[in-house]
Amino acid sequence: MCTATATSFVLAHRLKIIQMKDKPSICTSCSRRKGSIFCELPSDFLERLERQKIIFNCQPGQIIFSEGNPSFLVYHIFSGFVKLSKSGRKGEKLVIRLRGPGDIFGHRAVLTGEPYTAEAMALVPTTICAIQKEVFLEAIKEYPDFAIKIMAKLSTDLRASEEQTMSIAHEEVKQRVARLLLFLVEHNEEFIKRQLVIPNSLSRSEMAQMIGTTPESFSRTLRLFIERKYIDSTRTEIRIIDPTALRSLYSTV
Repeated sequence: MCTATATSFVLAHRLKIIQMKDKPSICTSCSRRKGSIFCELPSDFLERLERQKIIFNCQPGQIIFSEGNPSFLVYHIFSGFVKLSKSGRKGEKLVIRLRGPGDIFGHRAVLTGEPYTAEAMALVPTTICAIQKEVFLEAIKEYPDFAIKIMAKLSTDLRASEEQTMSIAHEEVKQRVARLLLFLVEHNEEFIKRQLVIPNSLSRSEMAQMIGTTPESFSRTLRLFIERKYIDSTRTEIRIIDPTALRSLYSTV
């Protein structure tokens, strides 16, 4: 058994593979295909993708891959939410990015041939389609439109990192907190279905890390938002009450 196949076999048993009756629709008619990075691929290649992909059903808190693992797979999120984090100098986990339905991750490591540079963890029940490295790279070589989409994706990720840096440098904490809360509820279907609720799968400390502030400042800002009736907060979730008011905090900056 080749190394890539062996690794996929281990992953398939470490995570729970979805039974066929629960499987997402085939690639050629997938509800995520429209607007997805894979939408430009022809049907015959998508049929090949369908035969070779691995489908994982991850529970909240389940590790998909760890920092330093060999990069044999590219992951496409069918549903759910994934947190990417890196180890800090003192060994603490620092959240660097969140991924939701339709997003891919693991592609940068596959492109460079390096190990995964972050840990990927499911935040909510998450369904993932894993694509073999060889198939992903072959699609890039054979289909220029797909290669351009991958380059655009890398560019978008870089721009998002730059915007996050600018936000930390120039926005007040309350503006950054408002932006993050709305991002969390507006970019994930599971949260939207629950009427703008952010579950505790993402801790207050992790959310503070993402916007470059301390947990104490983050908590103070949440209390301010509660007093103004922008949100309601319990130990298990944050509920957005007035998204318009939150958006006005940073849209006028």
